[in-house]
Amino acid sequence: MLNNRILILLFVIWIFGIFCHLSYAQTVKEPNVAGTFYPDDPKKLSKLVDDLLDKADPQPLSGEIFGLICAHAGYDFSGEVAAGGYKLIKGKPYKTVVILGTSHHYPFSGASVYPEGVFNTPLGGIKVDSEFTKKILNKDPEVHFIPEAFKLEHSIEVQLPFLQRALAGFSIVPIVLGDCSFSCCHCL
Repeated sequence: MLNNRILILLFVIWIFGIFCHLSYAQTVKEPNVAGTFYPDDPKKLSKLVDDLLDKADPQPLSGEIFGLICAHAGYDFSGEVAAGGYKLIKGKPYKTVVILGTSHHYPFSGASVYPEGVFNTPLGGIKVDSEFTKKILNKDPEVHFIPEAFKLEHSIEVQLPFLQRALAGFSIVPIVLGDCSFSCCHCL
């Protein structure tokens, strides 16, 4: 009888472990499109992004920049356009950057917030601001973490090397958007 209880307890612990693994983000999110949308070699990537930022000549803006709308295709197609936005914030003291990306591969309703961990690029890792994500996760029934939304997605990833070359000492709040209601968008 004791052996059966131990076996059942071990089974419950095993199931709980699987559930926890599926419910939370992996510790390190590896890039999906390094080597295709942008170089996977750190030196080549740094040079490319720095060159794009150096060439960018956006109109100066007055006031503080609250947000950017940036292209998210391969750098050969959208790098110059994205660099124009990132040049406007280069060297600014932003500590948390919320990145909203659209879902291209996984259809869902609402928003998927990556809760914790690190997003890797060839230039290194960027920490997810888990204190911030805790404040918005599950605030609305449509705001939760859906691992599949990040599995193949590039819309957030292609922003990261630009941020790494434009800012220092920042963390991110990665959010992939599906089909969102107004209340979902409002709580983000």
